[in-house]
Amino acid sequence: MNRGYEYWKRTFFLENGTPRYYSHKTLPIDIQCCSQAIDTLIFFRDRDPESIDLAVKVAEWTIRYMQDTTGYFYYRRYSPWLVNKTATLHWGQATMLSALARLYNAL
Repeated sequence: MNRGYEYWKRTFFLENGTPRYYSHKTLPIDIQCCSQAIDTLIFFRDRDPESIDLAVKVAEWTIRYMQDTTGYFYYRRYSPWLVNKTATLHWGQATMLSALARLYNAL
């Protein structure tokens, strides 16, 4: 499990906290990538003291690039200019609310 986690952490994030969808390319990025990344990093906080810092970077990136000014989170980003702004309750809003609440609690 730890080896898989280390591979995932090394491979699936850009320096600025962008969560990658694939190991070999970044786009598309959907809100599930963001929320699951935050959740997984929080899960490993006892084994990896750097995980919370990365979870915060992912949350900051997500809020900056995946959240609408009205508050909801976009479904998927295909490029810097092409974004599916569908507000999916289960896939996007609920998972991000849960991830952000867990992050808040961990901090």
